[in-house]
Amino acid sequence: MGRVTGSAVWHDLRRLLAARPVEECPAEGMALAGILVPILLTGSGPELLFTVRAAHLRSHPGQIAFPGGHVEPGETLQQAALREAYEEVGLQVSEADVLGRLDSHPSPFGSCASPFVATVSWPQQLVIDPGEVDSTFTVPLAELTGITPETRTVRHNGFSRLLHSYRWHDRDIWGLTGNVLNQLLNLLAEVRPTAGTA
Repeated sequence: MGRVTGSAVWHDLRRLLAARPVEECPAEGMALAGILVPILLTGSGPELLFTVRAAHLRSHPGQIAFPGGHVEPGETLQQAALREAYEEVGLQVSEADVLGRLDSHPSPFGSCASPFVATVSWPQQLVIDPGEVDSTFTVPLAELTGITPETRTVRHNGFSRLLHSYRWHDRDIWGLTGNVLNQLLNLLAEVRPTAGTA
């Protein structure tokens, strides 16, 4: 698919996200959550930041995720995503860095997660909250574009979900996180042919 570099890519991705309708969760009454998809702008090319959830958590313990959590009273979905990213791993992202919103995804635990894509100046000094996160890791975006995901369909609470799974070294990026990653990579594939490289 080629390299994913250059400010033109992020400008075109922002424009594409603003122009497309957002798909909401299929069920009403779900708890709302905002999650952040952090694209780290490193000197060697963009990378994605993932977290490994703490093993003692009630929902999705030990699984790979993007930073995020439930919306607090008075917050927007985007504000929740930015706040949770800071509280979980110390990631500092301004609202101006947010490129846009991806489709919402239901969780088996009754929440509806809305992902926000943001470019992040890197490096930063991360501060992990052990109550939420076990560890973090980054993956070059160029490597993820070369992976063909495995898929499977599951049913939960009366609706079907097609789950995407990306195997990167010994990491299995799947479920809600795999689906968010899949949509991001598909959208980047749309903008890259016209965005060029740096």
